[in-house]
Amino acid sequence: MTIRAGAPVVVGVDGSQSSLDAVTLAAAEAALRGRSLRIVHAYAWPPVGVGLAPETAPAALDACRGQAEEIVRAAGEVAGKTAPDVATTTQIRRGPAGLVALHAWDGNSGTELNDDLPMTPESWSAEDEEKRVLAEALAGVADRYPDVRIRRCVLRGSPRRLLVDHSLTAQLVVVGDRGHGVFTGPLLGSVSQYLIHRASCPIAVVRPGMVAAVTG
Repeated sequence: MTIRAGAPVVVGVDGSQSSLDAVTLAAAEAALRGRSLRIVHAYAWPPVGVGLAPETAPAALDACRGQAEEIVRAAGEVAGKTAPDVATTTQIRRGPAGLVALHAWDGNSGTELNDDLPMTPESWSAEDEEKRVLAEALAGVADRYPDVRIRRCVLRGSPRRLLVDHSLTAQLVVVGDRGHGVFTGPLLGSVSQYLIHRASCPIAVVRPGMVAAVTG
């Protein structure tokens, strides 16, 4: 283990009593070692598993910021009472929401991602081929949005059910509106319809032309 000279004692807080107890211990340790104290609080935005309408998001973010400021303020008071001579700083970090890119396949029906693949049993059953399909769909996304964490998931099963399962811990589920049945065009696809009625978070259905409007 390498100890960096002059490094502060760092303690994370979440507003709980146990984290305030940790602040007390960290402040005492900083005083004993002759170090400064850094109090850190981190929160995720958007909050996982909480649906937010666009019109309510700004107020919700302000509330999260206010709560974070109150958490570090209270922790700073505890540190000041424990070790008043220790230099103490606070830091609030907001973590970005990640992107889960899910490609679901069942081996029997195609999606708009793999319409151009050969219709052979090998192409539908090979997981490596399905991973390639997803990689092509995500090409350039990481370059355009370098701060977004992207997790790729290639799963075999019902797209509708897998997306509903993922919606339990998602802030937003985004799908295309293309149908593969007899009725297409102005109507939503079967996956979109299924999600609208069963998903546990808001659903964004992307229609043709919307991507160009967003990316410019």
